[in-house]
Amino acid sequence: MGKKIKTVYIVHHSHTDVGYTDLQEQVVYNQVNNIRNVISIIKKGYEENRPEKDFKWNCETYYCVEQFLRSASEKEKEDFFDLVKKGNIGISATWLNFNDLADVGMLAQKTKEMQELFTGNDCPVKTAMNADINGISLGARDVLIENGIEFLFTNIHTHHGMYPLYQNQKPYFWENEKGERLLVWNGEHYNLGNALGIVFNRNLNFMTENYFGKGGAKAPLETLHKNLGESIEEYEKSGYPYDFYITSVSGVFSDNAPANPGIVATVNAFNREYGEEVTLRMVTLKELYEEIKEKTADAPACRGAMNDWWGNGVGSTPYAVKHYKEALRLSHICDRLEEKTGVRNQPLAQDACENALLYAEHTWGHSSTITNPYDTLVTNLDIRKTGYASKAHEAGAMRKSE
Repeated sequence: MGKKIKTVYIVHHSHTDVGYTDLQEQVVYNQVNNIRNVISIIKKGYEENRPEKDFKWNCETYYCVEQFLRSASEKEKEDFFDLVKKGNIGISATWLNFNDLADVGMLAQKTKEMQELFTGNDCPVKTAMNADINGISLGARDVLIENGIEFLFTNIHTHHGMYPLYQNQKPYFWENEKGERLLVWNGEHYNLGNALGIVFNRNLNFMTENYFGKGGAKAPLETLHKNLGESIEEYEKSGYPYDFYITSVSGVFSDNAPANPGIVATVNAFNREYGEEVTLRMVTLKELYEEIKEKTADAPACRGAMNDWWGNGVGSTPYAVKHYKEALRLSHICDRLEEKTGVRNQPLAQDACENALLYAEHTWGHSSTITNPYDTLVTNLDIRKTGYASKAHEAGAMRKSE
């Protein structure tokens, strides 16, 4: 039998899909605005001594943070880094959730920039997370390790492949060929918390029904208590060896979801009612790592590739992928040429890097791509996606010509 679970760690985030739910630029705007709203919510909590001062938010991808910082005022930047240091905002070293096209050199450059920025602001990053995608490549693993990342929290969507080691909610150390390693928490679906009822769902959906049946909605707190209790009982009966439970949650049951300060009220109400049984606790990725790293110190060490980390979409757009691959080739040629000349066109190199990585991001179309392939938004998103490859190609060609 497993240990009695006494603590539920809640990782509140917004799953980043650049596209899928809306035009790419609208998604970026919404994700940047999420960070602004979070800062406002937490600051008001501190100023008025309200429960929102205990609100915790995790930036799932560094790309969204980067876009926020590019448009933020100096005061907004100051507030952002202050809340990171206070433990209200968690940072993930993952630039985006990628498919298998991501260029490791470009990803390494972005991750290095991220670490230098946060270390320079006295809050070095040791954690990363991904969601939806099946995993990450060996090269991306090495990029994390080489840039000081010690913990990766994964949230695999099993519609596209099963968990590594054939079991979820299981830790392991992922070793490279040098023996350096990364603690991985092999977690559940990134909307598990929504299915449990941490954010009350007025309408039943496929995941809630799959997990908890079609019994209909009860009082929100009672529903959460029932669902969580049944899930914990299943863990304990299966021999789950830890005294904690980890779940991610989105502000609403959707990708690119907003922050939801109501989660604090749910946590407080649940703990008042059921705290003697089990306690809910919102955490940042940094706090989660600190809480579990000693308890998982005996996790098995593994080598080799994680399961297929997202093949969706790539094979369906061969012309665009070929264009993208030549864009990478042009960038690599330019890197070699500039090493010889000693002159680097940094703006074009940066433009190529960012557009190439955006093309390699895992999202491959609107949510209705299969059911309604000729919808206007479907075609718009497809053209925008190909546009990232084309912009990367153009930047590489211009850089080569100079």
